Parts: sequence; structure tokens; C-alpha cells
Amino acid sequence: MLSSTAPPIEILESANRLHYRNRIQLHYHFASSSLGFKEKMGKSILCVPNCLIMEASVEEKYHWLVLNWKKEILRSGYPKVGHVEIYKYQDQVQVTWNKPYAEQGFSQVNTHTNNMMTDQLHQYLKTRSKSILDLFGGAGNLTNSLKESGCTRQCIDLYSDERRTDEFFHLDLFEEESLEVFKKENKESFDTLILDPPRSGFKQLSSWTKHFSPKHLAYVSCHPATMIRDLKPLMNDYLIKKNYLVDLFPGTFHYEAMIFLEKA
Repeated sequence: MLSSTAPPIEILESANRLHYRNRIQLHYHFASSSLGFKEKMGKSILCVPNCLIMEASVEEKYHWLVLNWKKEILRSGYPKVGHVEIYKYQDQVQVTWNKPYAEQGFSQVNTHTNNMMTDQLHQYLKTRSKSILDLFGGAGNLTNSLKESGCTRQCIDLYSDERRTDEFFHLDLFEEESLEVFKKENKESFDTLILDPPRSGFKQLSSWTKHFSPKHLAYVSCHPATMIRDLKPLMNDYLIKKNYLVDLFPGTFHYEAMIFLEKA
């Protein structure tokens, strides 16, 4: 528990139990004619010709791939063992072979519930925040609407093409000197810090909040235990204002956690 005075938890429910995923990653093995998902406790590939969790447009591309993946490998010269990802990006369904997961920038796989989550973030911060530092920001999923409302925004994430632009800063946040690297190249201040790290959380959060001293903090987590670990050292300085559980993966026991804090 972070605080006995925290507000009650709100639930953001998924609209559909099935047909919700906008992204899937499949594994393939040419010699055994196997295309599908890796089994949870093993290395074998489980073929699922009638998978029901994809959005309609992704499912259409999936069925095409089930019929044509071996032809694509021979035509394009892809490795005979690897993985392929089908995902919706800017309303177009894309297929990439043997690329890093979510190479165009991470976004949540449940479009409807993701929009509910970003709406809550937008409603809370649109009149409170003017400058945002978005850690593990991907393509700006959590902060795009706030930028459109007039907030300045800087995203930090690790990109395969190592691009640096005014808005997107390529940096491995898990590197010990990541804060020092960013400070050398960015002298701005930020009133809001937002982060959406992987399951391991972000142990360096205290250092970043100490340096920038943001008035507002928003943390999105797929593993609430590491989120609690990261936030505990900050609880003398911040108050919890909003608590959410987000049903991004209906039909499973996985919930995303989202929490908004404000400097005391």
C-alpha cells in the first residue's frame, strides 16, 4: 500500500472481451510449416488459425498471412526461422518481419481502452500542465492529445534508428548515466513527468523527480508491484490524486495500473 488516504480505485473497463487487439506477434519455423504463438511454458509454436482476439482489420491480414507466409519468405528472402508482427499504425495495417517489437513506437494493444486511459490523463492534466517529460514515451501515445492542446512535450525512449528530434530523444533510460546524458543536452524544466515503463519498472525515478521536481506525476504500469516500489520513496513529497485499474487485456488476469500524483 502506498497510502491509506489514497482515493478509491476506478475501473476502466474494456468494451469487448474479443476482437480488441491492434497488434500481434507471431513466430514461424519454415521447415516444420509452423506459424503461430509461442507456448507459454515451452518453445514450440502453437498454430491458431481462428484466433478471436484481433481487431477485424488485423484479423483480415492475419488470415492472409496464414495462407501466404511461406511464399513471402521465399519471395523476400527472409530467414527461415523468426517472427513477424501485424499491427495497426496510423489506421493502416502493417506487417514487419524480424524487427524489434513495436518498432514504430510502443502503443497499447487495446485501442478502445487505451483511448479511455489517455482521455483520463488528458482531462486531469489539460488545465494543470504546460510542459511534459514523457519517459518511455514510445510514439507519444500518452501525451499526443496534451501536445495538441498546447502543452510542450519531450518524449524519451529507445529507438532502433537512434533518431533525435526536437520532440523525441533517443536514450536508454536504464543506463546508469541516462539522467546526466539528458541533462547535458536538455536545459528545459518540466512541470509534469509521465512514465510508462516495462514490467521491471524504473528504479531511477527518484533521481529524475529530484532533479526536475515536477508538480505532477503520472505513472502507468503493467506490473503494479514495481510501480509501488518506485513510488514509495516519493510519498513524503507527493499526494495520490487518482487511482485506476485499466482492463487492457479482457478475459485475462492482467490489469494495467495508472496513478496520478501531485506535489504536496
